[in-house]
Amino acid sequence: MAIHWRDEKTEIVHSLYMYEHGRRLAPRTQAYVPDKPINRALQSGKPVVLGDRAAMDAIGIKTMPGTDDSLSCVFVPVMVGERLVAAISIESFEREQAFGETEVHLLSTIAASMGVALENARLFDETQRRARESSALSEVGRDLSSSLDLATVMDRIARHAKELLGAGDSAIFLPEAGGTTFRAIVAHGDAADQIRATTIVAGQGIIGQLLQSGQPELINDTQADARGIQVAGTDARIDERLMVVPLVSGSVVEGAMAIWRTGGQPFDRRDLEFLVGLSRQATVALHNARLFDETKESLERQTATGDVLKVISESPTDVQPVFDVIAERAARLTGAEYGWVFRFDGELIHVASSHGVNAQGVAAARQLFPMPPGSGSAAARSVRDGAVVNIGDVRAEDDAQYKVKSIADLAGFRSILSVPMWRDEQILGVILVTRAQVGQFGDKAVDLLRTFASQAVIAIENVRLFNETQEALERQTATADVLRVISGSPTDTQPVFDAIVQSAARLFGRKAALRTLEADGLRRRARSYSGGDEFHGAEVMPIDRESLVGQTVLECRALQVADTHAPTAPPYARAHADQLAFRSIASAPLVRDGVAIGVIAVSSPEPGALSDKQMALLATYADQAVIAIENVRLLNETTEALASQTASADILRVISSPTDVQPVFDAIVATAVKRLGCDIAIVQICSGDTYSPKAMATPAGLTPVPGSTVMPVDPEANFPSRAIVGRTMLHLRDWSAIELPAHEQARHEQLGLNSTLYLP
Repeated sequence: MAIHWRDEKTEIVHSLYMYEHGRRLAPRTQAYVPDKPINRALQSGKPVVLGDRAAMDAIGIKTMPGTDDSLSCVFVPVMVGERLVAAISIESFEREQAFGETEVHLLSTIAASMGVALENARLFDETQRRARESSALSEVGRDLSSSLDLATVMDRIARHAKELLGAGDSAIFLPEAGGTTFRAIVAHGDAADQIRATTIVAGQGIIGQLLQSGQPELINDTQADARGIQVAGTDARIDERLMVVPLVSGSVVEGAMAIWRTGGQPFDRRDLEFLVGLSRQATVALHNARLFDETKESLERQTATGDVLKVISESPTDVQPVFDVIAERAARLTGAEYGWVFRFDGELIHVASSHGVNAQGVAAARQLFPMPPGSGSAAARSVRDGAVVNIGDVRAEDDAQYKVKSIADLAGFRSILSVPMWRDEQILGVILVTRAQVGQFGDKAVDLLRTFASQAVIAIENVRLFNETQEALERQTATADVLRVISGSPTDTQPVFDAIVQSAARLFGRKAALRTLEADGLRRRARSYSGGDEFHGAEVMPIDRESLVGQTVLECRALQVADTHAPTAPPYARAHADQLAFRSIASAPLVRDGVAIGVIAVSSPEPGALSDKQMALLATYADQAVIAIENVRLLNETTEALASQTASADILRVISSPTDVQPVFDAIVATAVKRLGCDIAIVQICSGDTYSPKAMATPAGLTPVPGSTVMPVDPEANFPSRAIVGRTMLHLRDWSAIELPAHEQARHEQLGLNSTLYLP
């Protein structure tokens, strides 16, 4: 009799209970082969009865070594649902056809009970296993929340993995500098020391290849795995089992967990899943530790940069205190022994500040400066190349011109980091640190020095801007004064023009004039000098290229001549240089809707060009003049539009009140005289082939219409007929320039009319 149990995870059949002739046989194992005839038969869930040796041979039942040949046998499957989990077999050595329906039925009943018992036991074991794993994961979670020390948390995770998975050894590997090799941060078990001393190379060995692939895997026979590499200092292990789970964040492998077991049960998929869960906790621990370190480092840097900014705010007119604190903080935060700040004046590099633990080394280094850009030092290279210089070992430098190499031993440094200070495209200086440790500074150190370099530039700029601000304040005050004049003079541009030229003359230290575009040319509207002053151009100047102001209007852009006597001056300037009262002149157009409508010019009897900022200010004055012109125009248009609307409303009120049209005609002519400023307004109505006046007004008011005035509709005889017949407006601007019909000739002589506007 025998009971055979199938391990569904490993597909191994364990013959756990075997008896023959009253004695128990040793347990045996064999691989489960689904296509084996007896296994296919049992998979159906029905008993397999073999009555003789021929039947057993036909289905592949062979006598096991060390046992007797049986004459008949029966196999009864143990099923859980549709799963074949075991089988019971009984053999007879006495006779063929030994098992009938009764024996088979009894055996089937026993098999059914066994199936229930096996499933209950499996579920119980699974529940216990899950509880242990959940407890372990919860404990690791508590560890994560209670400690930010990476080694502590990783040690606990490795212990849990070893204990819960029944492993002999466990370890967690993290990358070394460069990321291609890994070392164990923690290891437990008999081989822990050898594991810690072992370097895992990505892509080499089982662990190295799994680190490279990022995929978890279990290997139940490492000796049979072609990827295996013998760890130095360890003995070969028979029946060694290994599970490896890479620590993966996104698509990046950040390390690996590994556990080893010698002999015993093989690892299964559930073991691997549990280890994957622990690996996620390990990855969280990695991230927590990294974030803590980064936060701590960031806080230190923020504090340092905050200190620098505080000094900057307290020293708006002096850069030296800023340079001193930068030199000290740069050295401390990069782990360097020396910190330096250098200024570059365009020709030579000067020491601006230094911080170091070796006074002799600092003094020796200072003796090398001032130094021109070149190969003499890391600072000189940074200025020459406009780039970061990161030297891992000054002793390895083979440039004969490298002067700093001679004092490296005295000062006690081996590595140097130099970062230029940039303002726009100009180098203002260098921040530099040195340390005794061999090896290049890391990216974070470079970024930190770049930050300090930016702050140094801020300090330099603050001092420069402080002075410029004083000047800008004067300019803003001047332009504000002009704006106040603009707001106080909405109907007249002259006060604004006067304020503009006076302000420009005061700020530029030059004479100023403003001209506007009129029908006859550029008419001078305001000037900062008296009319009897030296010649600065006629009151009205033509718009041509024979003057700077004319050319400015034509090109609609600001122009200047630094010296009218210079060979490079425009021909028109040199041609009239002796007649002019100035040697230099600058002008900016007054632009409205992309078209020049005037110009403002400033001139001086001394040669010299205005700076870009001064030219921009001159353009601002021009803009203010345009604002004043536009204000007046808009106000006039608004006033006119309001009057037109009022007149139209008056007429509409007359139209809506009576049924008689005469009041409407009267209102129309009265309004026309008032709004158009004409001498006479007449409404004439057609009747057939004649027309006659119905209402007439002059500036004195309504005028009676002669009742007998009836005129023929004849374009040859009178002007109104031309508008009537042509059905279009007729505007005659000057009667003296045209031939008048007899009717209009009489009106001209009687009333003195010289121009008319007819609207049908």
